[in-house]
Amino acid sequence: MAEAIIDVRENGPFKVSGPVTVLDAQGVPFEIPAGNAFVLCRCGHSKNKPFCDTTHRQIGFEAADTAPRASHASKGESCLGGLLAGVRDSEVPNSGSRPVRIA
Repeated sequence: MAEAIIDVRENGPFKVSGPVTVLDAQGVPFEIPAGNAFVLCRCGHSKNKPFCDTTHRQIGFEAADTAPRASHASKGESCLGGLLAGVRDSEVPNSGSRPVRIA
């Protein structure tokens, strides 16, 4: 199986490539053409959420994007861009179900 990759773009969206399914709040999958990468909003201002519509450019979105290093990993903590810092992977629904590399 191909690897899913989430690329954190500098002051921009998350670029997602590989075999993934994006579900809405009711568990219904969004239609994403097979084999295509897509981008997810991270600034919170897209009018096409959860997908990016490039609004981050107009609003001057800035983010601290460096990935936490060994300090979190050695404690068994998740370090998804600081979003879940301090939360153990076992407490995150579906964590570990598929390898994801944040590049």
